[in-house]
Parts: sequence; structure tokens; C-alpha cells
Amino acid sequence: MTTTNTFISLSGLSTVVALIPLAWHIRNKNTAAICLIVWITLFNFLSFSNAIIWGGSEFDIYTAWDGKIFCDIEIKFFIASGAGIVSSIAAIARNLARVMSDKAPVIKTKRARRRELVQDLLLCLGLPVWMMVMHYFVQPSRYLLLATTGCTPTIGDSWPSIPLVLIWPPIVSLVSAYYAGLVFSSLITCYHSFILLLSLTIYL
Repeated sequence: MTTTNTFISLSGLSTVVALIPLAWHIRNKNTAAICLIVWITLFNFLSFSNAIIWGGSEFDIYTAWDGKIFCDIEIKFFIASGAGIVSSIAAIARNLARVMSDKAPVIKTKRARRRELVQDLLLCLGLPVWMMVMHYFVQPSRYLLLATTGCTPTIGDSWPSIPLVLIWPPIVSLVSAYYAGLVFSSLITCYHSFILLLSLTIYL
């Protein structure tokens, strides 16, 4: 029971803490960051509610509520939130790489801002929607009920599961790593330029 209480406390706390920077990002219209916070909050809230409902032992789970309809809907949001977190991080890394690029415009037109908004929304919402829909075709059963974690999505071990669902999060993660590498490279370049400028200033 201690493990369950800890899980409930941490998931509830995480839900609240994740919302703290949301207002700042909304004010600054950081679409990718807003989506990331929403997906993280949704995932934590679902985990929190499941732990409250099914927070018993393995034996209790067989006599607990079967979760029909509720779990059918919830597992789709679990699938979407996991994919949404990955894709939102990719969008953030992409935006950072674009800002650090030498080709980044100093002033953005309204059309450019609208285009970036559409690109962020497609990246942050496109993969989650795809995963929600495709999961329907590869789930061997409606869901699993586990102690504490409650509703748990299932994915079949047949080959269609790979191109339809399983392969996309790793691909998007590689995209994130690529853009993160560009950001790191830009930071190293800026650091060396700053050191060179500082050394020239000292000699002057």
C-alpha cells in the first residue's frame, strides 16, 4: 500500500507542478512548450486517477470495477500523451535549432509566424492522433487492468504493429536528437566566438 500511496502522491504532485509554467508559455505563445505541458499533465492526471481507482493489490484487481468504456477511452489518451510528449520535444528542439541558426530572420512576418504555428501543431498533434487511430488496428484486447496503474493499453506482437505504431516514437526521437545536436553545435560555435572576441578585447 505504501507503493500505491507514493505513486498517487507523486503523480498528483507532478500534475500540479507541470501546470506552473503553462501561463508563462501561453503568454509568450510557445506552442510546442504548451503542447508538451498539456501532454505531460494529461499523462500524470490519468496515472493519478487510475491509482486512486485501482490502487489495491493484485488480488483486489479481480473484484474491482472492470473499467468498461472508461478504460476504452482512457488508453487512447495514454497512447496519445506518450507520443505527444516525444513529438513536442522534437518541436521544441527544432525551434531552438532554427533560432540558433545563422539563417534565422531577425523579424518574422505574420505569414511566417502562422506557418511556424501550423508546423508546430502538425508535429505536436499529428503523431498522437495517428497513434490513437492506428492503435485500434493492432490492439489484441481492449485493455489490461493492473494494480495501481489501472487501465493499460495493449499492442499486438504482429508485424503490422511496427510500421503502424511502434516505429514512430523512435523515429521522432532521432529527429529530436538531430536538432538537439544542431543546437549543441551552435552553442559551441557561439562559445568559441565569444572567447575569441574576449581575447581580442583584452589585447586592445
